[in-house]
Amino acid sequence: MDMIHVRAVCPPDLTEHTMALLSAEPCVLNLVLQTGGVRNPDGDAIECDVLTGAANEVLRGLRALGLEHDGSIVLDPVGLVFSERAARTGPSGSEPGCARRCGSRWRPGSGPRTSALLGVFISVTTIPAGAGIGVSCAFADWDEARGSLFQLLLNIVVLIVVGTGTLKCQRAIWRRVGERRHEDAVRRAA
Repeated sequence: MDMIHVRAVCPPDLTEHTMALLSAEPCVLNLVLQTGGVRNPDGDAIECDVLTGAANEVLRGLRALGLEHDGSIVLDPVGLVFSERAARTGPSGSEPGCARRCGSRWRPGSGPRTSALLGVFISVTTIPAGAGIGVSCAFADWDEARGSLFQLLLNIVVLIVVGTGTLKCQRAIWRRVGERRHEDAVRRAA
């Protein structure tokens, strides 16, 4: 179950609105309020866990309240969860609407598999060319060293282009997901 832990310092005048926002979201779990529990700045401490599929919507709502201006929002990944309610709320869940709204199991940089795949991709594209440069220089084969250098530079440019394209696509997808969720919320409220 992919989740993030949200810790917020909330100015007292925003606490009621913040709690209403978080309480209305079925993908927010373990909601905690400590009134007057924060100093510098003074305010209320709010903590909760959010299924990653709903994280953008929840964070967008918190930021729309202006929470980060007079308070703060801190996010931490949750490594391990023991919760039957979270499992019910998640992708295979039985609570109405949650599987559709909260069911995203993928997030950028989620877990060791993503990091390992990224490391392999970068290694496969850079190490052979870098090694080619080293070996060619050791044997004073400057033409081969120049070719390996060009290959390394090309690989780095391709990594940058692919990474930028992926981030732009991801941003467009998440924007569309957020718009659909907003449209669903408007329909439900009407």
